[in-house]
Amino acid sequence: MTLVMPNVGEAKALDALTGKTAAATPWTLDLFSNNRTPANTDVAADYTVVTGGGYAQKSLTAATWGAAVGGSPTTATYGTAQTFTFTGATDAPGTIYGYYIRDSAGILILAERLASPPFTPASNGDSVTVTPKITLASSSGD
Repeated sequence: MTLVMPNVGEAKALDALTGKTAAATPWTLDLFSNNRTPANTDVAADYTVVTGGGYAQKSLTAATWGAAVGGSPTTATYGTAQTFTFTGATDAPGTIYGYYIRDSAGILILAERLASPPFTPASNGDSVTVTPKITLASSSGD
């Protein structure tokens, strides 16, 4: 599916890029369980975090992001795939539709819906893996 950086995430990125903010704040990776397609006007409250089944959010380390300089377009990929392993079924609604990343202030940075069909953990050891990737290109499409 397509990764979406909502308007609030774009503003946060531009503040960092222009030096308005001195340092990046830690990011967290969560899975969401509401049937939502990410949109530009989204905020973190639009997403329902998965609960139950041994679920735990992941902390993302800034130094683990790596940008492919000279790429066309340029892409930054989180260095290691993030696997969420469950101990059983998650709480209702129980289905995982995608993931989102927030900063330490709770600002939504980006969100992506997983490829269809959505994932519903049911047994101990069921897992889903995501590798966050951000792609930037100029308006000319490179």
